[in-house]
Amino acid sequence: MAQVEVTVKLAETIRRMRLENKQKAKDLAVLLGKSSAYITKLEKREILNVSEKDFATILSFLTEEKPSDEKMIEKVYEALRKNYSDEEIDDQIWFVNYDTIERKIPVPPLLVDEINEKMAANKITREYLLERVNANESLSEKENLSSNTPVNVWYASNRRANETEEAQGRQKIKIDMDIELMSGVLDKKIDSINYTYMLALVFYLLKIELYADRKSTSYEQDVALMSQATDLLDRHQFYSTISKNRQMTNAAYKEENLQLLDEFDRENIKVVNDILKKIRLASKSDSRRANSCLISFSENLDWDLGFMLKVVEMEFNLLEDLSYSNKKQLLEKIEKLIAEYKYLPDEQKLIEHY
Repeated sequence: MAQVEVTVKLAETIRRMRLENKQKAKDLAVLLGKSSAYITKLEKREILNVSEKDFATILSFLTEEKPSDEKMIEKVYEALRKNYSDEEIDDQIWFVNYDTIERKIPVPPLLVDEINEKMAANKITREYLLERVNANESLSEKENLSSNTPVNVWYASNRRANETEEAQGRQKIKIDMDIELMSGVLDKKIDSINYTYMLALVFYLLKIELYADRKSTSYEQDVALMSQATDLLDRHQFYSTISKNRQMTNAAYKEENLQLLDEFDRENIKVVNDILKKIRLASKSDSRRANSCLISFSENLDWDLGFMLKVVEMEFNLLEDLSYSNKKQLLEKIEKLIAEYKYLPDEQKLIEHY
């Protein structure tokens, strides 16, 4: 039976979730048919590997959800997010494998329609697309031919003995998909598939569409293709857990901005744009000076927003006939006033309403 490596973050997460949920180690031990000491060692990462069956049992126990239920992986993800960034979570092979290999996702019919339309438009046969997917063109020849390279599972490409997961580097996968699965999805006879298989189908479809029979592409070109592939899946709401969260975060951010814009009428937006235009003009003349002034202005707003708005509101524009020397004298007086009030005795520094 395949094994799941217990990483530092996995061990920490198991312990943290169990304690937060007030679950007893002995109850988990009984469920696994192990001793309580085994759970202690697992949470200290003295156990380095667990079986896939035991791993699913552990996650199910911690989340109180069935292993096949999408809620289980979502709860694990939420627990991870409390302590780690998406980039750190993305580096956890145990999570990525469960989320994008083990978990089956319903296939949107419109996504299948778009794939079939692209294949027809570019005269791509199912056999040829499958051939390209299974060629694993991003892997080296050595990795492709080696019997030691795991199949249909993500792995760290530069793993070395005694190396922790924090230093393992970029993940890779060697895919071996069969024509029955692919045809079943494209014929809408199979209505669910894991995220990685669908991503691979779309990635190579776009690669053929853009580069035809050319198999050797640069790392930058592969990154761009992967971005296009994930965007296509996102449009059809076919998500991995991490991509789903990113979409929700972006949507919340956009909604927040829209609500903010709704609070301004068109006249206010026009004024703000006019101010920005003048700031850009000042920056072109002397960017260092402009940046210094803006930093000071921002710090002043942080000090007392209401007071500074009152200062900005003062009608300095009525002094349009003032000479340069007069303006200089005015600034000097303002600076003296600031110094005077800065050193007021504490008992005189009363809170005022203005």
